[in-house]
Amino acid sequence: TMIQSIENFLASIKRTEAPASYVKGTEFFDFISTSCQAGKTTFSYRDFYKISLITGTGKLFYADKWILIDRPAIMFSNPLIPYAVEAISPGKEQGCFCIFNDLFLAGDGISQSLRNSPLFDIAQERVYFLDKKCFDDCRYIFEKIKAEMSQDYPTKYDVLRSYLIILVREALRMKD
Repeated sequence: TMIQSIENFLASIKRTEAPASYVKGTEFFDFISTSCQAGKTTFSYRDFYKISLITGTGKLFYADKWILIDRPAIMFSNPLIPYAVEAISPGKEQGCFCIFNDLFLAGDGISQSLRNSPLFDIAQERVYFLDKKCFDDCRYIFEKIKAEMSQDYPTKYDVLRSYLIILVREALRMKD
């Protein structure tokens, strides 16, 4: 099974605008807003983390199972679990996701709430279906992330890490 790098992933989605310039060995975080593209991704590991706000319909494939995504959801993926996605139809709204690497997470020491989250704990669920309120809350947080990406100041990545913690908490609320 191959491992998809950040560079290969950005090229595969034809991401060319900043901050797509990834320098190996440095912290990396990117936000991407996208419409569903029908088709299936290659089943593989990735060398990055990804949090996706899913609005369309599709199937998520793991080594031992698959999940039908037929309503709004948030998905957490990490380098330890290979997967593939088959997009069937786009949602009414655009979906979005953020990708980041280990160095981004370690930038301020990984907080305990992230360490115990679905980003790291491979025993936890990867997909959380969202009710309307939680979807709207997550959408708002992703909008804040998008706005933050256009800023340039020394503690920007600390703020982005805080938004990730909030996204994780929103998803876990759906499980409680």
